[in-house]
Amino acid sequence: MLSSSFFPFVRNRFYCGKLLTSSDFIEEQKYFNNKRRFLNKLLFGSGVISGFNVYAVDDTTLMIESGVALDSSGREVVLEKSFVGKLSTIEGFNDIKTSKLGLFVEYYEKEINPLYLLAKNDLNKEYENNRINEEVHFTVKDISADSLPTVNFTDKFIDVKVLYEDADFRLKVKIPKFTCRDCNMNVVAQLEKLSDADLEFAGDWVVNVPGFVNDDGDNKLVFRIEKTKMARGGVRQLTKGIRFEGVSATEKTTFVAKADSTKFTAGKSQTKLGENVFWTVVVKNSMPIDLVREQITNISAEQLLAEADKPICVAVIELVKVDAKTYVISSVTRPDVYSGIFVPVQQYSINEMLDFYRDPGGAADTEVTISNTHQESNTNTILISVFNSVISAGVVEIPITQSIKAGKVIYSDEVMHGLGMGDVFVDVGVEYIVQGQNNNASKRIIYGDMSVFKEDLPGFVDSSKAVKVVCEKGTFVVGIRFGSPVNISGVKLRWFAFKTPNFNVEGDSERNEERAIFVKKNTLTVVPNEVVCIDVGFNNMPTTTLKYEVVDKDGGVIDVNGVYNAPNKEGVYEVKISCVNEPDIYTYAYIIVVKKDV
Repeated sequence: MLSSSFFPFVRNRFYCGKLLTSSDFIEEQKYFNNKRRFLNKLLFGSGVISGFNVYAVDDTTLMIESGVALDSSGREVVLEKSFVGKLSTIEGFNDIKTSKLGLFVEYYEKEINPLYLLAKNDLNKEYENNRINEEVHFTVKDISADSLPTVNFTDKFIDVKVLYEDADFRLKVKIPKFTCRDCNMNVVAQLEKLSDADLEFAGDWVVNVPGFVNDDGDNKLVFRIEKTKMARGGVRQLTKGIRFEGVSATEKTTFVAKADSTKFTAGKSQTKLGENVFWTVVVKNSMPIDLVREQITNISAEQLLAEADKPICVAVIELVKVDAKTYVISSVTRPDVYSGIFVPVQQYSINEMLDFYRDPGGAADTEVTISNTHQESNTNTILISVFNSVISAGVVEIPITQSIKAGKVIYSDEVMHGLGMGDVFVDVGVEYIVQGQNNNASKRIIYGDMSVFKEDLPGFVDSSKAVKVVCEKGTFVVGIRFGSPVNISGVKLRWFAFKTPNFNVEGDSERNEERAIFVKKNTLTVVPNEVVCIDVGFNNMPTTTLKYEVVDKDGGVIDVNGVYNAPNKEGVYEVKISCVNEPDIYTYAYIIVVKKDV
């Protein structure tokens, strides 16, 4: 269904004696297609689910790997097998005006299988197509901001201000628009490299945070980036934690970066802000998870469904102009905005937002260098390899919405510890914040029997806790029993998990690696009738017998040892390689046959 509209939802009503016409069957298909698309849109959003990696085979040819995506209308876009073709043959290439293009994929329907009509229709046609083939349509066009995907949820929650931007660097500061009285909040600065220029960047700026304090008790955050170089697509991130020090349950404050406190140096160019930059933060009396859920559910259905019908950008292609009509491919990269579906879109956004309330490690500020802009979904779990063992750690918050009676047991949500299935040891400690002299706060985490330290903990809560590990799911649940009535808003728990591999199982130390085969050089360029050997490697599995098949008709011959004899005809040919005993494990090689220049 090419329509981008979901409504109205009207079902066929069947009854005895009803005369069914083609319009009834069309409406039947339309109803169920629209319902599925509607759920795809709301639950997953739009973007690439898997695959659709794009590579330059040579200066003028692209290879697009098979993949699955959802478009902005909730339709499934599926490329069943990898595609190799000239960039100049893709629709839209002749209309390009710049050297930076986007490669887009979109859902496409094609009517096929014409059949002779036994009864003439209103148009007096003799033939009608009997099937609709769902295909993928490729286009290229000049890149623009409105042609790339956007994120619906975090834009309404996080206030992002750009402090510096030129052709080479972009510096932005992210601050939540809402925060909680009793929790840390993180202010994040992010420097991105936008070009291949060999330049250094340095920056100094101050963000005044009235109503909040850092670990030193100051009402301002001092940021500094020493001279640094990054490759194109690199990201450097600074995170500083602050805590609300106000009194009332609901307040509003304004953070400011003053122009005269900024200094930015890119290469030999120095500059500062032309005017002050402001962020407004509303302080609420709630737990972070409740605050985030409130913002998520405040988005109306009209807003969620309002995104225009857009194709999906799977690659950014940069060209070098040779002459007036000739281009060669310089580079092929992923778009530098979020365009992948990692988890249901609400959970992805919740994890991203909650990062602003997690303790950056107790230091006044932390610095993280990220290799590129494509990050996996942020979670509350940190994995640390210790020789052949693995430890993970994180935070669990259990909100409490009503008074607790003595003997009452509450449970956390099911938490994924990140160590996979099997036997895992998990321990949990309760976090307390203790107010000392001069209103200085210090943190205590109590593991084991909490009553041992009750004399040292003002506001001690009489309780006991236990952990249930669900081995077959790789998760755990925390339960807390209260020994006396309490009236609190929630409990914050610090947990760590430990797992030692089973050394009797071959390859257990590599349990997180997928068993696969791969072609060490998956694209070979040969001349007609040339003989080459396809070299295959094995990932996390022993060497096994392979089966080689030439997919294309008249695409050459290959023997059982992977020795390929190219055909006499120029072209791009595909070879499928699979394991004889495990045919579900397979890969592909691509052979480009071209004649030598005379």
